[in-house]
Amino acid sequence: MSEIVLLEKALNHTTGLLGNVTPDQYGRPTPCEDFDVRALTNHLLAGNPYYVTLAQGGGPDFSLFA
Repeated sequence: MSEIVLLEKALNHTTGLLGNVTPDQYGRPTPCEDFDVRALTNHLLAGNPYYVTLAQGGGPDFSLFA
């Protein structure tokens, strides 16, 4: 299975999970003590362009996280 297909499956699953989060849950903790639900959601969304670039054969561009 290609990286793009795997990424699409992961994003579809994540979309389903995030679609069930209610606004009052964004401040709740996650298993990673550095992230509450809002911070983890932002982290996941900010990483998408990075992973697409890698899946298309590009190199890391850490400026996306600046």
